[in-house]
Amino acid sequence: MHESPQIVDISEGLDELLEAHVRNLSERFSRPYAIEEVEEELSALNDLVYTYKRRDELLEKLLDTSTAEEKRKQIRAALQAQRVKVAENRAELQRVHARSHELLQRSALLVIKVQSQISKLAHKYTGYAVEPCGLCKGLGGGREEPCVACNGKGSVLVHQPAIKCPRCGGHGDGTPATKHSLMYSSNVCVVCRGTGWALTKDA
Repeated sequence: MHESPQIVDISEGLDELLEAHVRNLSERFSRPYAIEEVEEELSALNDLVYTYKRRDELLEKLLDTSTAEEKRKQIRAALQAQRVKVAENRAELQRVHARSHELLQRSALLVIKVQSQISKLAHKYTGYAVEPCGLCKGLGGGREEPCVACNGKGSVLVHQPAIKCPRCGGHGDGTPATKHSLMYSSNVCVVCRGTGWALTKDA
């Protein structure tokens, strides 16, 4: 039996930095802007999201009761190297992970939203733009197991106007949105291949 996982009392620095970039990009995005104005902010946010995503994955593994003790020690060391304090409290770890995951998802979706606007300009004659992947909700899956629907990119190229997949309702998983849909044994929707969108194109 594994000992209760160590709580991560996350240093506020990375959280605050990520929040600040999300806020800045949101403010610029809410009014007319030139692409050049947001590209630098978008690049900085992208780098932070990547770092934050790695930490989120470590938190998930620490919460997972099937993670071996030796691996737990490695995770604790990696978190401490990132100036994350570790203590003994599973409930607090779950709370911190939920907050971390919510911020990560909000940031990833904002990145995709801005990329979509840039993509609409770049693909304006093709009628396609990037949209968040339905299966991973824009996160791209993990480093060891990237999302199968978007190949770890977090977004897919979708014909505009974007239409959610009629079978899975945009969730990308194998569960049909209606009970009348045909049933297949698959973890991803067989119609949209997990992307959550109709009429997608390989980027």
